[in-house]
Amino acid sequence: MNQALNLPIEAVKNKAQKIKLVIFDIDGVLTNGGLQFDNEGHEYKTFNSLDGHGIRMLLTSNIQVAIITGRESKLVSHRMNDLGVKLVFQGYRDKR
Repeated sequence: MNQALNLPIEAVKNKAQKIKLVIFDIDGVLTNGGLQFDNEGHEYKTFNSLDGHGIRMLLTSNIQVAIITGRESKLVSHRMNDLGVKLVFQGYRDKR
């Protein structure tokens, strides 16, 4: 059993207050994991609006959000710009 589930709420709040940065991947994390292309090779991605809301809540709470993804896509740049995410790293297959 996960010990974090047994922590008193104040202990959880204290741990959460130390979070300064959350880093996400894109494909399969902020999208459904599918890759759609049209006949001309244009790529399409489906982002979940609830994930976007969560990212905005993090930013509003003064928690930085970063994106690191192995692929490069103007769609990702557009979506992250729309959400206000400034730390966007694309083309990084080694995400360390």
